[in-house]
Amino acid sequence: MLSILSVSVYALVDAELVSRSATVDSRIIEAAKLENGKLFGALERDSEYVIGWLNIYNTHINYPITQGKDNAWFLNRNYRGEFATAGSIFLDYRNQNDFTDNFSIIYGHRMGNGEMFSDIHYFEDKKYFNEHQEGLLRLRGVDIPISIVAYAKIDARDWTVYNAEKSRNDNNVVSYIFKLAKVRGGYADMDGDYILLSTCDGSEKDKRDVLLARLVRG
Repeated sequence: MLSILSVSVYALVDAELVSRSATVDSRIIEAAKLENGKLFGALERDSEYVIGWLNIYNTHINYPITQGKDNAWFLNRNYRGEFATAGSIFLDYRNQNDFTDNFSIIYGHRMGNGEMFSDIHYFEDKKYFNEHQEGLLRLRGVDIPISIVAYAKIDARDWTVYNAEKSRNDNNVVSYIFKLAKVRGGYADMDGDYILLSTCDGSEKDKRDVLLARLVRG
C-alpha cells in the first residue's frame, strides 16, 4: 500500500503549478551543459543521492539521476537534497540503482522553460522521434548507449507500469507499453533491459508522457 501511495504523490502533482513557479537549480543547469555529463564524477562525490547521468542527444534531457527512499523526496529537492521546486530527475526507489532490473522508471517534471523532461512531448512528432532516438546512460564510469523505441501517453494510475515492485522484473510490461505507443521506432526485445522516462502531460494531469528506451549492453 505504501508503495502505491508514494507513486500516487507523483501522479497527483499539479503540473501546471510546477511549470509556472519552478526555476531549475542553477548548478543542475550548469552541469547539464557539460557534454555527456563530464561533471558526473564531481556530482557523485558531492551528493549521496546521485547514481548516474542521463543524456538524450540533442535535447535538453542531460541531467544527473538521483534516487531517494521514496518517490516523493525528489519532487521538490535538487540533487543535493536541498529544496528546489523543480525537483530532480530520479529513479523509482524500488528499482536497482545499477539498472539491472528488466524495467526501470525515471521521473522528471515537465517545466515551462523547457528544462528537465519537457522535451518528451516533442517525441509525439514522428519526424522529431526519428531524429532523436539515441542517448547515453552513465553509471559510475560505465557508459551504456540507449535506444528510444516508443513514445506513449499512459494513465498515471496504470499499475501495470507504475507499480515498480512488480513491473521491474516483468518483461511483459515492455510489450504492453509498446502496444499503447503513439509513435514507435526500432523494436521491443523482450529479453532486453529498458528504462521508462515519465513526466506529466501538459493538458491532462492524470496522464503521463513517456519514452521507452532500450539499454544497449555489450
